Order: sequence, then C-alpha cells, then structure tokens
Amino acid sequence: MHTSNVRWFPSGLAGILVASACAFGASSPLPRDRPTTFSLSDSEKAWVKDHPKLRVGFSSAYAPYSMPIGHGKMEGIDIDYLGLISKRTGIEFETVIFPTWPEVTREFKAGHIDVLTGLGRSKTDEDQVIFAGPYLLVPHVIVTRTDQPYLLQASDLRGVRVGVAKGYLVSGSLVEAMLSDSIVVPFDSEQDVLKALSRGLIDATLDDSVNAAYVIKSLHLTNLRLGSAIDNPSGNYFGLRTELRVAAEMIDRAVSTITTDERRAIDDRWIVADTQPNRWLLAFKVAAAVAAASMIVFLLVYAHNRKLRSELNERLRVQRELEDTHLRLAKAIEQKTALLRMVAHDIRSPLTGILLAADFAPGLDPSDEANLKALLGEIRASAVHLSHLVEDVLDAQASEDGDRVYQREEIDCAVLAKEAVAAHAKAALRKEISVKLTLGAPTLRFQTDPSAFRQVADNLLSNAIKYTRPGSTVGLSLVLSEKGLRLAVSDEGPGISPTDRDRIFLRYGKGAATPTGQEKSTGLGLWIVDRIVAGLRGDVHCESDLGHGSTFVVNLPHA
Repeated sequence: MHTSNVRWFPSGLAGILVASACAFGASSPLPRDRPTTFSLSDSEKAWVKDHPKLRVGFSSAYAPYSMPIGHGKMEGIDIDYLGLISKRTGIEFETVIFPTWPEVTREFKAGHIDVLTGLGRSKTDEDQVIFAGPYLLVPHVIVTRTDQPYLLQASDLRGVRVGVAKGYLVSGSLVEAMLSDSIVVPFDSEQDVLKALSRGLIDATLDDSVNAAYVIKSLHLTNLRLGSAIDNPSGNYFGLRTELRVAAEMIDRAVSTITTDERRAIDDRWIVADTQPNRWLLAFKVAAAVAAASMIVFLLVYAHNRKLRSELNERLRVQRELEDTHLRLAKAIEQKTALLRMVAHDIRSPLTGILLAADFAPGLDPSDEANLKALLGEIRASAVHLSHLVEDVLDAQASEDGDRVYQREEIDCAVLAKEAVAAHAKAALRKEISVKLTLGAPTLRFQTDPSAFRQVADNLLSNAIKYTRPGSTVGLSLVLSEKGLRLAVSDEGPGISPTDRDRIFLRYGKGAATPTGQEKSTGLGLWIVDRIVAGLRGDVHCESDLGHGSTFVVNLPHA
C-alpha cells in the first residue's frame, strides 16, 4: 500500500488544480460547480443500518490533513471531507489514532481498521484495498530557498542535495528520475527536511504543495518558496477493506457530488498561505520598509548618543580621578606641612637645650666634675632626642617610598630586647616607671632583620612610656614558638577605644589619649611599626581595656 504525500496548496488554487487534473487526463476528475444529487438505494440504506459506524485509522499527525485535538478527536482536511461524506451517506466515522503509519496499515490488514485516508492509488494494492475517490488532487513541487534560483526541470536537480523524509514515497517516473541524479539526504520527518532547507543544510526538496505550504507557514520559514509543479497532480483516495465494497461505492459517489464551493470552504479553512499578491501584502511590505528605515535611523541616533554618552562618562571618570588625585595631593601636602611644623617645633627644644649648654659650658669651673657630667648628660639627651626625630622622619619617608630593604639573619632576640629596655631606662626613670622584661627562654634564636626588630621594640617601648602614668609599670615579653616570635609591650595607661585602635596605626594617626609627661607625638611611631612588621611578613595589633592599659602584640613568622 502506498501513501501519497499529503500536501496543501495556496488559497485560491483549488479551481486551478481541478483544471490541471482534467488537462492531465486524471481518471476521476474532481467536479466543477453543477447541480448534484445523492441518494441511497434500499439495499444501501439497509447496509448503513447494519453498519452505522466505520473505523478510520490515522497516524498521530499529518498536518494539515489530520491533526489530533485531544480526547481521540482529529481535525484537518481529511476530517472535513469525511464529514461531508457522513452527511450524504449517514455513515458515522470513528477516528482511531496510532503513533505511526506502519501501525495504521498493520491494523488495517488485521481487520481492526475499516478506512484509510490520503492513499495514492496503485494497481498492485487493489487486491488488498478498495479505492474510493479521489477527493483531492495535489501537485508535487520543488521547494527551494528564496536566495536560490528557481529549479524548474529534472536537470536542475542533478548533483543537488535533495532532502527526503524517511519512509516517504514520491510517485511518478519523472520524480524518480530527478532523485536518481541527486544527492539524497534522509531526514526523520518532512518538518525536519524543510527546517534543514531553511538553514542551508540542503538545497531543495520534493513535496506536495499542500503540506509544504502548511509547514512553511506554521514554522515561519519565510525564506522558503514553492517552485513549479514537477508531475501530474496525484490523487488522494479513501481506502476500504475489500469486504466493504458497498461502503466504498457509496463513498465514491458521495465524493463525486462534493461541489467546488464545498471544496473551497475546506481550502479557506486549512489553506493559510496565499501566493496571490494583494494590496494588503503590498501595504505590509511598504510598512515594513518604512519601519526598517525608521529603525535604521533610530539605531544610528542611538549609536551616536551612546558614543557621546560614553565619551561624557569617560570625561567624568577622568575628572573624578583628577579631583581625587588633587584631594590626595592636597592632603599629602597638608600632612607634610603639619609634620614639618611639628618636627620644627620638636627640634627647637633639643636644639635650645644644646645651645644653652654650649653657652653655659665656658662659665663652669673645669675642676667641677659633677656639673660637667650633668651638662654633658643634658647635651647627650637633647642630641638623642633630636636623632630620634630625624630617624622617624627618614623612616617614614623610606616606608612611604617603599625603599627599605630587610635583611634576615639569625640573631638572639633576647639580647636585642635587653638592649631596648636598657636604652629606655632613663626615660622611664624620669617618670618613675619600671620596665619589666619577660623572656620565654634565656636565648631566643630567630631569623629576622636585627635593626628592624630593634626599631619595633624601641618604638613600642617609647610609646608605652610616653602614655603610661608615672609610678606604673611597662612590660615587654618575648616568646618563641613553632608559629614564630611573639613580641608584646603592655602599659598601664588610659587605654585605647575601639575606634582609635583602627586610627593609631595610620600615618600621622593619633588617638584621644595624650602623653602623660608633656611629650611630643608625631603620629609616626606606630605607623612605622606597622610598615616594618608588614615588611617582615608579620602582623601587629592592639589589645586594650579602656581605662586599664593597652598591649601591643607583634607576631613574626619563621623565615
């Protein structure tokens, strides 16, 4: 049994197809408009009474001929023709749906299905099925893309990639000859064929005009077009089991009485593509052209505005960066100026002491050894104070410029800690402060930069003595463990608030507390400690209980 390729054709072409069928000499031409009558004989009426319902087999979907709509119902061209036949004959047609066409034909041969639709007539099948109709004549066409030339004859398909759905039989010797010289590319379904053609995976396909136009329209394959007819229009027949000859004769007579108006009504319902140019299509094209031109103008304006906006944003960004740079420079200059004022003020005091001592020295009796030692001690203390001020400024500049280089060597940190405590003993003694040294072991061998380590200890001790109340204690502890070296300097000062703890390690940063002995503070000591510890790959933080003193902890990892 051979199935025809059920295709649908553009609206308004039904009459043309009828005329074409007659011109090609079809054995059962479709009728034109003319008065028709249909009546049943008594024996046919009796047969219909005994067989009121026939089962019609369909595959799951073959648009637009038959398409399931749920609950075992179908709609489409074939269903509408069956409806016209049912009105004439009184036979009720029951739809039975199967997933594939081979299952439909198997059930038909087994006698479980009575009627098939959309059959191509073949003499070799007439011993298994009785044909009734045809109820529709459909020409085969070559389908191509709009960017390709028209393919009009067999020679045009030679060497061309032609897509064909698996299991699809195209009848006609001319069509078979065309395919024999082509590069046949198989696909699972006719929809897949037309999709592949639209994407350029193949060059053409052979299809009947009805199904091709329907799929093109439903899938919006707007770059495909129907070409010329390549064969006589093939008829679509109803097929019935051989024992239903009476029904086949009634259906055949009923089909012959279907008028052109009735056929056109079916065409208008299911044929949704119109190849005839009309004013609405022209208006649509004009509107589309105007819309496209407007869109191009809009895109050009949008692109220009976007470019201007991008340039404006870039200028604003540069301006913000310049403003930020200006603010940073102004702040740096202000900090430098404040530092110079502070250093100049602080330098004046030790310099004044040195000058006064120099002026006072000539008047001393050379034999007065005690006064000479006291005077030299004052000169030395002023010189040391002056040296510390200069070192702080130089260290701050080196840290800021990133010029300081750290050299690691194995040293005894306990020795350096003792030296630092001894160096600050006099300053602590003047404020009646005792400095307590706690060592985790007598010898603490550790790889680090000795001058950097000593500077950290000096700055922390100096800071603790500066802010500790007279008569209290400052502690320095040093512990070596598997994690590294821990240096802690504690005091009994006023403590540091949580807000100030973040600020005191900043350059020129100062907390709310003030030195207890009227000492001067540049705000650089703890910042220098933070920078040195960072250079040694360690960390420093402050632990404080407000009103009960503070502890500065430095953790240095092993090299």
